[in-house]
Amino acid sequence: MRRARRAVVDTDNIILILVVVGIVLVATLGLPVALPDLQQGARCTNLPSPKGGNHQSLLALASDNQDMTLELTVVTEQVEGNIPIVEAGDPLNVRVTFNNNDVGPITLYLSEDDRVVGDFEALAGQGIVGLVFEITPVDSEVTYTDTGVTGQIQPQVFELDNLHILRAQGRCFVEADFTRERFIRMNIQPGEYEIKAYYRNAYEGDYIPPTPAGNNPTPTPMFENMNVWVGRVESNSVRFIVE
Repeated sequence: MRRARRAVVDTDNIILILVVVGIVLVATLGLPVALPDLQQGARCTNLPSPKGGNHQSLLALASDNQDMTLELTVVTEQVEGNIPIVEAGDPLNVRVTFNNNDVGPITLYLSEDDRVVGDFEALAGQGIVGLVFEITPVDSEVTYTDTGVTGQIQPQVFELDNLHILRAQGRCFVEADFTRERFIRMNIQPGEYEIKAYYRNAYEGDYIPPTPAGNNPTPTPMFENMNVWVGRVESNSVRFIVE
């Protein structure tokens, strides 16, 4: 009888283990297909901010290149062949996914401000950092510029709310909506275009110790800077049609 009970218990345990393994496989393989947003991670501006000069990843500090890539997609249900279509009156909705391929986390500088459109090299020469989009006609080298959005000049000291930590081997996304009003401002007419995203930051950020309260001494930060990701990276180019 005891052997029979033990066999039943062992069988139940095996079934339970198989059920758990099945659930894990479904969650790992099935959910990203059913919910594509899971493949692109969280919204970048929802990621946690660094806590200050005494909280950094030694893996990130030891890494030389902080390997990061960008992926750009145009979000629309209207396509012609494989080319997305922006219908008259509709905005151009794009999503940029940041992929951290490094062994340690990286700190991104991103704000909620409107996304800049213009010549990336020219804007970089003006000290503009963050996310920049280039829109060009497929039959011309003209780059459109939206003069209504000026962008962010490179800061020396970053506001913590604009810094976001992307974990190692993680990904996050930023969405941008280019309204018809912006198209009119840039004089974008019906036709075929390409869009590409660039991300740039040129300074790691000075750490400012907190002001002491009363007679408490100001703590000395362990690290010399905020270790914000420094470099430039560009996405793939996506063709789209404006009707």
